[in-house]
Amino acid sequence: MTFFVNKDDTMNPHCNHEVHTLDCFWGKKVDENHRIYLYNCFDAKDAVLKAKKYYSDADGDIVCCPAAHHG
Repeated sequence: MTFFVNKDDTMNPHCNHEVHTLDCFWGKKVDENHRIYLYNCFDAKDAVLKAKKYYSDADGDIVCCPAAHHG
């Protein structure tokens, strides 16, 4: 599964940088220019850990990454 973190932190209620999957309803709405792809992730939690290297406030999307969502 391919994950990415959204560079735009204004697209969610908590104003953090969310991690999505490519097939996520909300992830599909993220412009290609606002994505940082997170390759070779074991699961959503691993993807969020990798995203935190870019943004300390990274969090999993509640829809596609509920196991890594902390709100």
